[in-house]
Amino acid sequence: MKITSTSLMYNHQVPCTDGTFINSYDVHVTINLNDEILNFSYSLMEGETVWGHTFAYDQSGYERPGLLSPNDFRKLFASPEVSQHTIQVERKLGVIGRCTLTTFPEEEFSTFDFVSFHDLCKQIAGVLHVKPHIHEELGVCSYHAVKFELKDGPIFILCNDYHVAFTHEVDSYPKKFIDHHKLASYFPPPYKVYTVEELNKPFHKEQINRTLTDWEIYSIKHWKPATLGDFLFNYWD
Repeated sequence: MKITSTSLMYNHQVPCTDGTFINSYDVHVTINLNDEILNFSYSLMEGETVWGHTFAYDQSGYERPGLLSPNDFRKLFASPEVSQHTIQVERKLGVIGRCTLTTFPEEEFSTFDFVSFHDLCKQIAGVLHVKPHIHEELGVCSYHAVKFELKDGPIFILCNDYHVAFTHEVDSYPKKFIDHHKLASYFPPPYKVYTVEELNKPFHKEQINRTLTDWEIYSIKHWKPATLGDFLFNYWD
């Protein structure tokens, strides 16, 4: 991971709900990670003493939250390339030495990267001699999908943070999941391929072996998923 460039945007005006504007000071950072160019920003609002940051975006404009950990953001924030700008902002606002960096809650981070999932599906498709189709027009949903045209018909591979399931119809909800033992054998750990029996079990929060985010807790109360499959592969907005 190497910083390739940084820049500072002064007085970026952010609209408020009352029709006024507040100044935001944004440090834009470009890094090279595993031969990929990624961009993100650290931001400080006028009147605040807490810096925040965006997720990393790739050159295609896709958000890639699985690539940088909270510790990565902290290390980059403390680097000379970034601190030369943050110190300049804090000095201007009269808050130098009093500012901290906030990162997203640990439970919102995962090492899962959808590009790696797509690459794995392409490798599997090569072994099976089929052409994969990355399903990009999913709208708001919790998963990524890749379509294989197999001899016995199309199959969609769904993946939500290493959780994998198969279905013949990607647009249906609730999902009608299927088992496909051959496809399942191609997904190594940390991927977990769920059977239809597992996905159709009644949903309980205790089935999720990590801390739920506030958004997930709200969505469970609002949408009331009936099964584990409903929770993992949903269209909540």
